Amino acid sequence: MLDGQPVIRRGYYLISESERRRKIQKAHNEKEGIKPTTIYKSVEDIMSTTAVADSIKDDNYKPIKNRKGDDFSKMDKQLAVDMMRKEMLEAAENLEFEKATKLRDEILKLEKELEGIF
Repeated sequence: MLDGQPVIRRGYYLISESERRRKIQKAHNEKEGIKPTTIYKSVEDIMSTTAVADSIKDDNYKPIKNRKGDDFSKMDKQLAVDMMRKEMLEAAENLEFEKATKLRDEILKLEKELEGIF
């Protein structure tokens, strides 16, 4: 039970903070005469919007290089796999399936390289 106490306190804080912000937003809307409406979008609409954003390439992007070059040490590769796996799961939860798939492929590639190292 003691382990749950900090989580409960954080939950109460988040709920009270949301209510506080909601009151501020409601007062602003009433003052400005704004009537909030629900936005209805299909999954296809959302996916097409994110597909456009994904297709935009940043020409100024330069990969960060390790001091030793692009070759990671074996521990760096394992750490990268762990971090990428976490990011992949977050992407899947956020319905960013293309990003999750790319991360999965990179993870598999690094894991194959690690098999030869360990």
